[in-house]
Amino acid sequence: MKDICILSSLEKVKSVCDPLRIEILQLLIKQSLTSKQIADKVKQSSSKIHYHVKELEKHGLIALDYTLEKGGILEKYYRAIANNYFIDQSLGDYFEKNETKSVQFVTQDILSWRRVHRLKVDVEALARKIVKECLRINPNEVVGLMGGIDQMDLAEPLAIEIQRAGAYPLLCLETLKMKSKVLGELEPCEVQKHFRRLAETLRPVTTMIMLEHIVTPSLTKGISQERVEIYRNAWVDVRNELFKRKVKWAFLGYPTQILAEEMNTNFLQLHDMFWKGIDVNYNELEYSAQYVAEVLTKGTTVKIESEQGTNLVLSISGRRPMIDDGIISDDDIKSGDTVINLPSGEVYIAPVEDSVEGVAFFNLVHFQGEAIEGVRLDFAKGKVVGFSAKKNEAKLKEFFESGEEGRRVLGELGIGLNPWIRDIIGYQVYDTKQLGSINLALGENKIFGGKNSASIIWPMVMNQVNLWVDDIPMIENEEIVENY
Repeated sequence: MKDICILSSLEKVKSVCDPLRIEILQLLIKQSLTSKQIADKVKQSSSKIHYHVKELEKHGLIALDYTLEKGGILEKYYRAIANNYFIDQSLGDYFEKNETKSVQFVTQDILSWRRVHRLKVDVEALARKIVKECLRINPNEVVGLMGGIDQMDLAEPLAIEIQRAGAYPLLCLETLKMKSKVLGELEPCEVQKHFRRLAETLRPVTTMIMLEHIVTPSLTKGISQERVEIYRNAWVDVRNELFKRKVKWAFLGYPTQILAEEMNTNFLQLHDMFWKGIDVNYNELEYSAQYVAEVLTKGTTVKIESEQGTNLVLSISGRRPMIDDGIISDDDIKSGDTVINLPSGEVYIAPVEDSVEGVAFFNLVHFQGEAIEGVRLDFAKGKVVGFSAKKNEAKLKEFFESGEEGRRVLGELGIGLNPWIRDIIGYQVYDTKQLGSINLALGENKIFGGKNSASIIWPMVMNQVNLWVDDIPMIENEEIVENY
C-alpha cells in the first residue's frame, strides 16, 4: 500500500466524486473488507456496494487484497491502493472552475488537489542522486538495502540504480507485523539468533542504505521495556559490526501517513517539508559544514545558553567533528567519516564524557512515539544527575531507568545547518538538521570518536540558543556566525 496516489485523469477523479464512494474509500484505507462487510458498515444493499466497489477497482483506486474460502464461498477482500489520494494540480483547477458540485468532495482530506508541485517526488532522480552522488557506489560492491514493503516505490528504483552502478543490491525488507512479532513474541535467545543471522547475511556488505521503514513510534506500545531493550541491544551488535568495518552508511528518513498521525501533524505538510529538506544545495551545505567543523576542531570549550534557562558548558578538546553534508567522499572514507543522514545538514562531535556541567531545557522531545514537554536535564561530570518534565515525566523516567548507565551520558553535540529546515516538528531525523539549532544526544558515541557505550542514541533538539566556542559566538538568532 502506497502513501500517495496522484490522480492524473479526469475519469479517475470523476469516479470518486460521489459521497458513497468517498466513504467506501475511507473504509478501505483503514482495513481490507468484502463488499458485504462494507454494505453492513454503510447500511446499503450489497448489490449497490458491489457496483461501486467494481467501479473503484476498474479505475485503479482500490485492488483485491486477498481471497478467503468460507463454507465453499470465495470471499474477496479489497483494500485501497494508497493512504492519500491527490488530484493533479491542473485537474484540481479544472474542477474548481467547472464542476462546483464536485468541489466539496475534491477538497476533503481524503481527496485533495496538490497545493504545491513538490508533492510528487521524483523517486528515480532521488535514487540516482543517492547512489551516484551521496554514496558514490562502485562496481562490484554489495549494497545492503533495508526498508519496508510499503516503501517499494523508493526501494525498487534504489535497487535498479545500484545494479546500474555494477553493484549488487542485497534487500532486507520487513513489515510492521513482522517487526512487532519479533519484538513482542520471540524469546530473548531467538531475538539474538535472529540478529546473528542478520549479521551473517550482511557480512559481504560494503555500503548500507537504511530506509526509516518501521521506526514507527507506536510500534513499541504495549510491549514491555525489557523486550524493547533486548531487541535494541541485539540490533546494536549488528550496527556496531558494520561501523567497525567502516561500511558506508546512509540513513534515509521517510515520512508516512502513520508517522504524521502519531506526530499529530498534517501529512501533506510533513511530506512537503521533508522532501524539500532533502532537495538542498549540497555545495552550499558542504561550505557551511566545513566552516563549523574547522571552528570545532580548533576549539576546546563550548558554552550554550537559551532564554528558557539552558546554561551548559562542555569540553571538545581532542575530539574530531564529523560532517554530515549528504556526501561520503574518498576523503571522508579515509578519515572514517562514513555515515550520512538524509535530510542532511549537520556537524556533530562527541564531547569529553566527564566534562559536561550545567542545565539544559527542551520545549518538546519525543521518545517511542510519546511527546514529553518542558524537559529539564541537570548535568554533572558529564551525566544526567537530575531530570524533570512538565508533561509526561513518567516517559522520561522510563528512559533513564530502563537501560544501562551509559544512556545518562551526553554523547553528542550536533549543530544543524540545513537552510530549508526551519521548524521543529517532532521528527528526529528532520529536526536535528534545523539551521541554527543544536541537538544534545544522550547515549552511544563510540561510533563517532567518543568513549561511551550505550544501546541507544537519543537526540533532543533545542532551538533559539546562543552557542560559543572558546568565547567566540558561533550561533546567534538561529544563524551561523562567521568570525574566522
